Amino acid sequence: MDENRPLQATKNAIEKTDNLIGDVIGIASSKVAPVIGPILVNIIWKNKWKILLLNAVTSFFVIFALEAIAYQVLAGTRGLIDEIPKEHYECIDKASRKYSQEFELLASYGKVIADFDTNHSGNGVGFLEISQSDWDKYEADGNNNNEIDYDDLCDNYFTLSNILSDFDGDAKKKINQYSYSKKNEVYEQYQMYVGLMYIPYGNPIGLNRSDLVTVSSGFNVVRVIGGKKDVHKGVDIVLSTKWYQENIGKGSTDAINRAILTGKVSNFKDRNGALCSYITNDYFKVLYCHCSAFIAKDGSSVKYGDPICFMGNTGFSTGVHTHIGIYEKNSQGGWNLIDPTPFLFSTNFYGKKQ
Repeated sequence: MDENRPLQATKNAIEKTDNLIGDVIGIASSKVAPVIGPILVNIIWKNKWKILLLNAVTSFFVIFALEAIAYQVLAGTRGLIDEIPKEHYECIDKASRKYSQEFELLASYGKVIADFDTNHSGNGVGFLEISQSDWDKYEADGNNNNEIDYDDLCDNYFTLSNILSDFDGDAKKKINQYSYSKKNEVYEQYQMYVGLMYIPYGNPIGLNRSDLVTVSSGFNVVRVIGGKKDVHKGVDIVLSTKWYQENIGKGSTDAINRAILTGKVSNFKDRNGALCSYITNDYFKVLYCHCSAFIAKDGSSVKYGDPICFMGNTGFSTGVHTHIGIYEKNSQGGWNLIDPTPFLFSTNFYGKKQ
């Protein structure tokens, strides 16, 4: 969050309140003065700075409370992507990578055609209603079991992805070229999914599994570092006991930080020697710091779940961890630091079983 916003908000509140008190004093003096005017004006005047301070503090906290709610709602909206059942999500992800197609495009067909119901039946074969001629030409083995089955979940998505890869152009052109009739519905769903993937969501270790990490230092926590007070501008996460139980024989530097939004990677080393990466899109950017080594190449484009770097202890650090900072683009084209907590630990996925 821009460091001047709280100060400006307080100044605005004081100015508005001061003007309001002036108006009240004016009314009281002209219309109520004959009875209680002098007493009331005197009380207000004597306590005006207390009133100003109370209003400023109240306004300050109201602004931050509303902003926190807004970010929580935004993070919850991103959680709509979790409507995709896990087994579908995994097949779509593999198929999109295999044939270099957008995850969001394949997911849109799964949603619009069958609402992710593998028992769906309609025109064509398989729950994705692929035409018999397209299936015969593009059929693909999604499970590497040397069998291709109409009823197999991954075979459906792999075949669809193979078909779409044969078309040129962007997603809209591919949708228009493919034979499925509900082109407008598919494109609308695609646009929604694309928008959702630009919003940060989950944490780098385990993505939508909050049980694999523990917060070691929260946002805006005041810490003493090198004898000086420091306000923490992000969230530090470390591996949980659950992570070690599921990764026997591995250490903390084996943990991989992954992209929690779609964007472009910028790798750099900060002034203290920490290896850091930014993932930036048109709306947000996420900072990963203290990496032990980069995985994603500088300047590369990544999507949700792509590996970015290994968790580490580089730079000014007291132990292996990942520092996460989140920034929101403002109307001037700059970036405001915001609280990552609603996006990293949205209430929508606490307790969600994956």
